[in-house]
Amino acid sequence: MKNIVFICLFLGGCCISAFNPQSQINVMNLKDSHLAFISEFTEKENNIWELQKFETQKELVNMDFQKALEHSQTMCDKLRTKNIELLRDTFQEDENNIRKKDRLLTEIESKILSNSTSQAYESALAAECARNNKMEGMCK
Repeated sequence: MKNIVFICLFLGGCCISAFNPQSQINVMNLKDSHLAFISEFTEKENNIWELQKFETQKELVNMDFQKALEHSQTMCDKLRTKNIELLRDTFQEDENNIRKKDRLLTEIESKILSNSTSQAYESALAAECARNNKMEGMCK
């Protein structure tokens, strides 16, 4: 599933719509929220599995996705919106997998999940930067 996300995210950046710094900031914030969520539910000293905490954190990340989706929809940019939806689907897949375990992730599970998640967001950021022919500002 995540390989398909990478392709769609990259192709989404090939659209004619212009680079938008806020869209890039939204993707960066979503990445941070998603990775923090994974980290929060990883085994470490004094960390225990709490379903209520899990549900609360999940809702906070979902609110971030909702804000990013609303922003993309105000721009009438279907490809940008689809990219955010694909990232949200990736988050939902990850949170469903964690929830099914009904326990904290091991460090190895967390690292594998974090690495694949980071790749999805890096592809989304590259797609956003591809909209900017000059690659100025926040784009490398």
